[in-house]
Amino acid sequence: NTHQHFDHTFGNLAFEGATIHAHQNAAAGLVAAGDRIKDQIRADPAVDPDYPAITAEVLDAVLASDYLLTERSVVVPGHGTPVDKTFVQDQRADVADVGQLVRSLFAQGVSREDALEAGGDSWPYPARQLSHAVSRGYAQLAAEARAAGNPDQGRSPAQPPLHDSNLPLL
Repeated sequence: NTHQHFDHTFGNLAFEGATIHAHQNAAAGLVAAGDRIKDQIRADPAVDPDYPAITAEVLDAVLASDYLLTERSVVVPGHGTPVDKTFVQDQRADVADVGQLVRSLFAQGVSREDALEAGGDSWPYPARQLSHAVSRGYAQLAAEARAAGNPDQGRSPAQPPLHDSNLPLL
């Protein structure tokens, strides 16, 4: 289990006696999320909690342990078909590239509204599928800049995505 959302954990009940592997924060997050969801549903039954943030760091934690993920492992994601370790490694690189490209565009002063178009063919996924990720990335970077005391101080020099150094700075 990568995180606490029910669609990633609820099926655990069907595997009686099986060892369930989870990120160390998943159990604590499940309890906290359960309490939060109960509170939200009491206040507004139509509430749908936020989607998780699957980051390169989360995937690094999964890849770091040979016990959790071996060459023979079958990874069953919360959404999609079962995959192997190579797929997880490739996905980790793509997720890191999205993050680095968002940081690069933000640092160059490209607006959130223009970021998808400005990234052009550099995105590892279809740009139309990344709108939410780009918005969340820009919101996080803007918050970090504000917390540093000056929105402009929070920006760093533009850098190409890590996975593919041939991608251009925009």
